[in-house]
Amino acid sequence: MLGIWSADGYVGIYPKSRVYRFAITLSAKERDLVDVYQDVARRLGFQFNEPRYSRREMNEIALEVNSKEVVEFLLRAGATTEKKTERNPQSHGG
Repeated sequence: MLGIWSADGYVGIYPKSRVYRFAITLSAKERDLVDVYQDVARRLGFQFNEPRYSRREMNEIALEVNSKEVVEFLLRAGATTEKKTERNPQSHGG
């Protein structure tokens, strides 16, 4: 999952609404990856919401899960809520 976050995803924590979100945004041309990512999630014990097109042009597909447990797992593994280009995931928590 950390590799998926690093490539295509983001982690968000929204304290006011108490939402913990892990989301992946893919090109609509990567529909086959949606199935792969959903399968990986199921094997890890969680499920993404139904995929949705995130742009009016229907050129992006979003997979999201609102789960404190999933977000905390990713943060412990090295994900950050910061922009990935500003922080090296390998150094998180060290």
